Order: sequence, then C-alpha cells, then structure tokens
Amino acid sequence: MAKNVRYSLKVLTGPNSNLTVPLGLAPVTVGSGRQDAVRVSDHGILPEHLKVFPNLDETDPDSEPEGWGFAYVSGVQISNSVNNARFGTIDEGMTFDIGETRLEVIVTSRDTMMSNMGTVSKPSGTVTAVILGLFMVLTFGYVGWFYYQQSQVTKPRPGYIEIAQLLRAADGRIEPVIDKCLSAPINLSEDEEVHQVATDPSYTFVLLREALDGSSQQSELRQTFVRDLNDRFQRAVLLHTTRNFEGVRKELQSVVDRIPVSPDNCVIVRAVLSDLDRLNRRDG
Repeated sequence: MAKNVRYSLKVLTGPNSNLTVPLGLAPVTVGSGRQDAVRVSDHGILPEHLKVFPNLDETDPDSEPEGWGFAYVSGVQISNSVNNARFGTIDEGMTFDIGETRLEVIVTSRDTMMSNMGTVSKPSGTVTAVILGLFMVLTFGYVGWFYYQQSQVTKPRPGYIEIAQLLRAADGRIEPVIDKCLSAPINLSEDEEVHQVATDPSYTFVLLREALDGSSQQSELRQTFVRDLNDRFQRAVLLHTTRNFEGVRKELQSVVDRIPVSPDNCVIVRAVLSDLDRLNRRDG
C-alpha cells in the first residue's frame, strides 16, 4: 500500500488570508510581482521572493513530483520555521513569513492505492494473447530502461553540481580552490580594478584580493564572498531539478561575472564556463 501526499500553501495572515494554492507540476511563487501566485506588497518584498517547486525526474517527462523544494531569491530577509533556511524540502506544518503574510504547508489529500485480489478464472485465448503481449512489452521495456540507466551512470555530472556540493559541505575542501582563484591574474583593466563600486559583480572579489592576510576585514569579506557563491550554486542546482535551464544559465553567468579571472587559473570558472557552453549548445 503506497500513499501519495499532495500539499498546498495556505495563507494564514495578511491581505490574502485563507487563500489556498495547490502544489502541482508548476512552481508557485510568493512576492511582489504581478505573476506571483501569492501577492505580497509589503516594503522590502521582491518579485519571486519565495519559490516552491516540484522535484521531478528529469529522465521521465510524465513523472509525478517526488517532493517539493523551496528557495528564496538572493539578498532578502528570511523568516521560516526551519531555522530560517534559504532553501530545502517542504513538509507538513512548515511556515513561511513574507512581510505581514504567513503561509503554512498543509496536506490536502492522501491518495491510497490498494491492490485487491479477486477470484481468478481460467483465461480465454484472447486474454492469454493480451497477457503475453503485455509481458513482451514489459520485458523489452525493461531492457530498454536498463540500458538507458547504464548510459546515465556513465554520463558526466555538470561541474557546477560538484562545486555546489563542496560549498555546501563546508568542510574546508573548497578553501584551496578559492585561494587559487584569488591568487590568479585578474581579467580587469587597471582602471576597472581601481574604480570598482559596490554594485559591480566583482566588487567583493577585488576587495578580497586587496585585503591584508589575516585581517578581520579579510575574514568578513571572505565569508561574504563564499556565502554569495554558495547561494548562487545552490539555486542553480534547485533550478536544475525543475529543468529551468534558463534560470541555471543566469545563475552560472552571475558566478563568472563575480570571479574575473582566466578559467585556466580557476577551477570554479572553468567548470562554470564548460557548463554554460553545454547549456548553450543544448538550446542551439
């Protein structure tokens, strides 16, 4: 007996109180944008401030969601019942606070599929032929599925997923990789490097290169830089699960813009540019 749990987002407080949005095959967004499923116009709320999306099997376009994840847009304040996590997997009872609006994850149905055994009668010739045909279809289908799975095993994973895992592990393995990128020759003119402003994507990277070793400024800048990288890579992975490859491309390009060094001298840039090239050829 298997259970298929279906969730919805219910608005508990705010202008849209009592609104319930079912979670299906399309992402559900909460924010100040016109296209957001739940509109919140409070100060500081951005379009697509929060996104809830299905985790689908990329190899099967007809698959049902294996669960639902959530992720916030970069740079916003976070308030939820799971230690203010920036991204993760939803579950019953989880709450999100967006401005004055509170949303709760509720279960809307629990479909139970049961198999009942009936009286077995001797099959007729037609029934026997149908059963034999189904057996052959299933057999050949399984063989095809097996070889497809084998091909997926040997298929290389995108480099940005590997880097996202290193960043998320927070066990120090990413540190020497970042150090090498910071020590590489920078791909900016002297004028561009000197006149960096806070709105420039590479601003933190350039400041970090100039900070004194061991200073408190360097430590804070490094934490900011690594946290920003981690957010972008984790969002790319989450967008990958929803097959939003345009979103993945934007996140990866933002990483390249933040690390202005040659791919020959930085594993992160090399992996991201390789994946961007693969995504561009995929859509070409």
